[in-house]
Amino acid sequence: MIRVVDKATLEVIRGALIYGAEEMGVVLRRVAYSPNIKERVDLSCAIISPWGETVAQAEHIPVHLGSLPWGLARTLEYLERRGEALDLGDVVVRQRPLRERHPPAGHHRREARLRGG
Repeated sequence: MIRVVDKATLEVIRGALIYGAEEMGVVLRRVAYSPNIKERVDLSCAIISPWGETVAQAEHIPVHLGSLPWGLARTLEYLERRGEALDLGDVVVRQRPLRERHPPAGHHRREARLRGG
């Protein structure tokens, strides 16, 4: 079912989603131990749909954002091959995404990805 939304409501929703992605980055930076994240703000945050489409992104390091949906798709494919399914509320953490045994999912060796269901 397609629902028509007026322009004002659409802008409020868009702003709220972008704010959510920005807040993810604020929290990540606040709790980070790595100087790359804490001081250089070398991080990216986005809200991605269950279909792998970017819904909203924060303006941290935009170069990373192209790999977020791609990395999510690779992670979900990996879980599917293992016969694992995500339920509402599940979170997947990917560490060392460039390991050859597993599908690549990002730029940095010590990167971690979180995906909530």
